[in-house]
Formats: sequence, C-alpha cells, structure tokens
Amino acid sequence: MTARRPLVLVNGQRKQLPTGDTLAGVVHDTDPRLTDAREWTATTVTQAEAEQGTATTRRAWTAQRVFQAVAAWWSASAMKTKLDGIAAGATANATDAQLRDRSTHTGTQAISTVTGLQTALDGKIGTTERGVSGGVATLDQFARIPASQLPSYVDEVLDFLTTAEFPTTGEGGKIYIAINQGTAANPTRQYRWTGSVYAEINPSPGTTDALAEGSTNLYFSEHRVRNTVLTGLSLAVSTAVTAADSVLSALGKIQAQLGLKADLNSPAFTGNPTAPTPAATDTDTSIATTAFVRAAMALFGVGTTSGVDVSDADTALTTGFYRLLGTALNRPETGGAGYMLEVVSYSDSYVWQRASKPSGSSVATFTRWKNGAAWTPWQEIWHTGNFNPATKQDKSSLITTATSRTLTLTDAWNYVRPGTTSAITLTVPSNASVAFEIGTEITIRALGNVTLAAASGVTLNAPSGGTLSMTARMTVTLKKVATDVWDVIGQTVAA
Repeated sequence: MTARRPLVLVNGQRKQLPTGDTLAGVVHDTDPRLTDAREWTATTVTQAEAEQGTATTRRAWTAQRVFQAVAAWWSASAMKTKLDGIAAGATANATDAQLRDRSTHTGTQAISTVTGLQTALDGKIGTTERGVSGGVATLDQFARIPASQLPSYVDEVLDFLTTAEFPTTGEGGKIYIAINQGTAANPTRQYRWTGSVYAEINPSPGTTDALAEGSTNLYFSEHRVRNTVLTGLSLAVSTAVTAADSVLSALGKIQAQLGLKADLNSPAFTGNPTAPTPAATDTDTSIATTAFVRAAMALFGVGTTSGVDVSDADTALTTGFYRLLGTALNRPETGGAGYMLEVVSYSDSYVWQRASKPSGSSVATFTRWKNGAAWTPWQEIWHTGNFNPATKQDKSSLITTATSRTLTLTDAWNYVRPGTTSAITLTVPSNASVAFEIGTEITIRALGNVTLAAASGVTLNAPSGGTLSMTARMTVTLKKVATDVWDVIGQTVAA
C-alpha cells in the first residue's frame, strides 16, 4: 500500500488519494491564488433602507446596518412599550406550574399571619399520635385496624360446631362461634362469656325477624297497615289530593269526592249533567241526551216544525207523523195539496194510516189499513165539517101521526105517514119557530084526506095545477128553498 495524503474537502469531509494519484484541474487549499470568495462586492444597504426593511434586492449588509434594522424594529414594537412600563428590578411573574411546585417555594411566614391556620392545625391529629398507645389507631388498605394495634383478646375467636361444644366455663374477652348449619333456620351465631353464661352477640341482626319488638315503636307491617283504624278521618274537604297530603287526609278527600258522585247502579243525577250526543239513527245503548231525543223524534215528525217528507204512502210503515207531497204516490186523491200523514204500526204487515188535508173551510180526512201485504182502499171520514146528519133522511125512521099538528125538526128528512084515514092538517111552521135548514126535505104519504097548511109568513108553492090538499095514496115532498118558502113536489088534488 502506498502512503496516502490529504487532497481536498468534499461535502465537509476530508478525502485522501493514493500517492501518485493526480486530479487534473484541482486547486489545493494552500494555493496562493485562492482569495476570500465570500466577500460581497455589491453596494451596501443604506441606514434608511435598513430601518424601513422594505428593500427586496440583494445588497451588502454590515454589522452596523443589521443593528440599525433591529433597533428600528424594536422601537416600533409592542414588546418595547410593555417592557418600558416595568420598573427596574421588578420580580418576574411565576407560572401556575411554578406556583404549584412547592420545591420552588422559599422563605418563611408566621402562622399567626394566615387566618384560620392555627385553628385548623389544632383540629388535626399529630403524626406522632398515630398507632401508639394513647393515640389513634390507623387503618390498612381494607379500612381495618391492623392486628398489631388491637388488644390481644379481640383476636381470640374460637369456632365450635354447636353451643353444646362450648367450654363449661368461658373466658372473658373471647368470642365463641357456634357454626351450626349456617342456614336461615339454623344460622351461625356469636357469643361472649359474661362470667356466668354465654350471651349471644347480635351486632347486625340481618333481618327484622331477629329483633325483639318493643311496646311503643312497633314494626311497620303489611298486616298492620291493612288493619289500621283510620282514627281522625275527616270528610270535610273534597278538594283534589296533593303531594303534601298525608295518607289519612288523602283518603278523607277521596271519600268526600266519592260522596259527591252519582251511584254507578241506577244513579240519581243532580244539576245539569251532560254526555256526548249520539247520531239520531243510532240503536246502541249510548246515553240518550236531550239533543238525541229531539233529533230522533224529528225523524218521525214529532217535536219539529219541518215534517218528514214521504214520496210514497206505501213506504210509510213506521209509527210517526209525515207529509205526503203533492206528487206522492198512493195518496187518497191525486194532485192538489199535500197531506199530513199519521202512521201507527204494529209491524210492517199491520199498519194504520190517516191522511188529512185542507178542504175549503173544512178538513178532508181519509184512512186505510194494511193487513198482510195488501192495503185497503182509502176511505173518507165524515165529520161535522163535511156532513150534517140533520140534513139527511133517516131511512129507518117512519113517523106516523093520527092528529093534526105542526111539523118539527124531527120530521126533517123523514117519511111522515099519518096512521089514520081521518082528515088531518099538517102545518109548516115559520123559520122563526122551527129553523129547518134550507134544502131540508120531508116526505108525506096520505092514507086519508090530508091538508097542508102554512103558518103565518110561510109560503107553500103547490104543484102545477094542484092544490095543498091530498087524498088517500097521494105522496108529496116538501122541500125548503128559502127561509120561509117551501116547494110542494108530487101529486095533490087538482085545482
């Protein structure tokens, strides 16, 4: 190996080449031709440019210009203003971490200068008093007093299967355990010797079954709650129960409220109770309000001023009141005014109807009956408005007379047949005496000689060519044509 020598620095490391190796064009660091190539040859920045710090061209800087630039920046900075306000020799602020680091605290301060410190210290236990005689016991990691700080007899616990195995005479300060079966019926029990007997220790009974009950403070049991007498119960207040009420007060309020309610079975409501109104067509057991009753009645024309229209009398099969329009089918009469229709129904097969309408100054009334599937014809009902019995002849009445007399109202529309062949006179009275209706007719049949006479003021118009005398088997009809004027119609003795 040939000796090596240093040649040049490459990337900050000195490199060597073997002796005899040459690098053409390499200038050694000891070559006198080398000059300080780092010397800046540009113009130097002016003071104004340095202080303004705004020039962006590459220029030469001197230490003076750098100082001037920094001084100008510092003079204009907020930090200088802040530091100018700090007095000379002031103590620097400490951080929160430094304040919490007690290792940085130095100096002393009298306890009396800290308010309440001495009182707080007096309430503390000295560290020299822990775990020593006359001091306080300490606790281990399980919050228990270590055995080293307990009296020796406390730790002396003796286990036995039952109390029968206990020593006849026990020792004070020892705990005797009767393991028993360890069940609820026969649990493990603890005892101590009193000097004469073993007394059971019950530090924690576990259940109230193991505690003897006193005479005043009794156990709160379900049985006692159910059977407790409500002494002091008052029904004077019926307001709502609140969270502030006692059980006794709440029961009193509830009972008072119940006393104001109606019985569920056959209630007797007072005041003005309300209920939802069902539809008028409902057939369920909903409460029938006044509005429902009126609406349901209106369906049958009851309690309403607007009747229920029926377009066909044959379809009106439900008991109620209806109106037959002028164009309705199966009316008593076609055309004309509408009818008021009354219906009484036993079933769809047994229905009675009565229809009425105005007729002049009177009323025309018709009735019919449905028996099974067929209706009877409508039949008009006669009444004093359209029928006067006094103006009609009683076909079953035959009036006989044997003596002369004046006609009376009972003779109207009847058949007068004298029961004698002797001569008699029948006198027609004036309207002032007997007020026959105009149009009244009286039929007279003669068995013998009958003379028709007119009372004062009465005119009898004899038949043409006849007189007012009749012989046997002649028949005439007297017809009233005016107040006191009668026509004699039939056969009389010729004039």
